[in-house]
Amino acid sequence: MGIRAVDLRGGVRRATRLLSLPLVKGVTLEGKVLGDPVIADPPLPNGARLRARPDTFAQANRSMVPLLQREVFDALGDARKILELFCGSGTLTLPLLGTRSVTAVENAGPALSLLRKSADEALLEVRLIAGDAAEVARGYTEAVDAVLLDPPRTGAAAAMPALEAPLIVYVSCDAPTLARDGKLLASRGYRLGLVVPLDLFPQTAHFELVARFER
Repeated sequence: MGIRAVDLRGGVRRATRLLSLPLVKGVTLEGKVLGDPVIADPPLPNGARLRARPDTFAQANRSMVPLLQREVFDALGDARKILELFCGSGTLTLPLLGTRSVTAVENAGPALSLLRKSADEALLEVRLIAGDAAEVARGYTEAVDAVLLDPPRTGAAAAMPALEAPLIVYVSCDAPTLARDGKLLASRGYRLGLVVPLDLFPQTAHFELVARFER
């Protein structure tokens, strides 16, 4: 597959030189796109292909992504109408499409564009909202069966008071912030029903957690 895509900190001249290399198909340079820096995974069972760019977030351990997706799918149980916060380019969104109704929220425009392309290519419906997760959650009035969120390491404390769904599936790469946000949910009547640790960061002290809260 080669290098294919590079996120560069430097001038256009350097980017042009990189693009002349046969292994480099695209470069992102301070928000600008040169060539085709998008990497697409093989299709999921529903036909969707997860896409990533060097300047968007993606799980580094690609071999563990299918397991993470399965654990999230299982944690959602029978929930059919889902509000997803911090959806990124669709790592957890895309496997749900076709069997569940998903409204996905993300403030990074490039990631949201990749998710839209992946869904449209597979003829799958998804509603996308560009904006801050906490602000969208506060203003969201539609009833949902579950909220799914995969925030950055800093967590999602600002969004916790706005969550009202009977089921919350929280994916975290930082146990202390998950504990902090879990306390906020507990104060509002939620009960922690399940936590699944996943070794997405081998040979380190870090791990990914899939937590299920119910009330």
